[in-house]
Amino acid sequence: MKYVLDTHTIYWFFENPAKLTNKSLKILKDDSKELVIPSIVLAELKYIFKKYKMLDKFREIFINILYNPRCHITPLDENIVERMNTDLEIHDAIIVATAKSLKEIYKEEVVVISCDKKIIESKLIKVIW
Repeated sequence: MKYVLDTHTIYWFFENPAKLTNKSLKILKDDSKELVIPSIVLAELKYIFKKYKMLDKFREIFINILYNPRCHITPLDENIVERMNTDLEIHDAIIVATAKSLKEIYKEEVVVISCDKKIIESKLIKVIW
């Protein structure tokens, strides 16, 4: 099983783990779990950290993700664009489409870890929070 992470999930994991549910935190800490980070999530994190003048902290998180063997960064490509649901906000649509694309490619369960109500309510992909 693969777990696709949204922006809040990564931000809170590094900055305020108490905001995560026990279920989410357990998955994120489990070295046997494969974590997928859509490139849009990293772009959004960089923007947030820049806004708050904390780019050094972003760099620390980015390096941590890059060198963690269970973390995989996925690019925005034609497979994801093709699967985007235009009823969702663009960032959410890319995250959901990434999960759907991976599910089709690898023929295994893919779950998004997110508290985003629009992603959850869309029922387009399984979500854990």
